[in-house]
Amino acid sequence: MALKGIFIDANLLVLLVVGATDRALIAKHRRLKRFAVEDYERLIELSWSRWIWSYLWQLLRKVR
Repeated sequence: MALKGIFIDANLLVLLVVGATDRALIAKHRRLKRFAVEDYERLIELSWSRWIWSYLWQLLRKVR
């Protein structure tokens, strides 16, 4: 099944953008008070993990 869209919380999107810009800004940004750099790193791990599994699933479907 192909992915038709992605839903992401606005605060997580801000975390992704700010963390990609400068991880030190996470502690300073007003909308990210509840997050830490570790949360950003975990979010990156989860997004890559999801992308990799989705890609592998597509490859397996092509082999069948």
